[in-house]
Amino acid sequence: RVLQVVQTVKTDISSFSTGSGSFSNTDSAFAVTIAPSSTSSLIYLNGFVNVAVSGQVSQVNINYRRGGADLTTAVDGGSTTSPIGDANGVRKRVAASGNNTDPAGNCFTLALLDKPNSTSAQTYSLSLSHGSGSSRSMYINEVNGTQNSTSFQRSCSVFIAMEIAGW
Repeated sequence: RVLQVVQTVKTDISSFSTGSGSFSNTDSAFAVTIAPSSTSSLIYLNGFVNVAVSGQVSQVNINYRRGGADLTTAVDGGSTTSPIGDANGVRKRVAASGNNTDPAGNCFTLALLDKPNSTSAQTYSLSLSHGSGSSRSMYINEVNGTQNSTSFQRSCSVFIAMEIAGW
């Protein structure tokens, strides 16, 4: 049973200067806040985010955050699991990844089930990184270029949090 739904629709652009191997967080630029009514409630995150990286083709990586820190657990059946890929050598462990194609960015689907075990307001956001060996600008809702042309788009991003009655 859905108890409440909160949605953030981001139509403007945010940019983040992100170093090689570093993550930039979207805490103040793209987030959704929900206050569960019970400690047994589940929070279902859904939506999409449009991300681009400056320069040539580069990997885009995304992790989920709650309360200003990377989310370390997600609901998996009746238990919890880590919401990032398994460790493998020196590879980055992320929730989602894809190639940024210059000059267009990528649209990433967001979906995760969390159990915060709290009735305090929970703020969910993302952390973003890229696969370049140097610092790059990362953008939400902007293509990698500033030309005013019908060949380029300006997109929006949506973050939805739904409180689901716990089991």
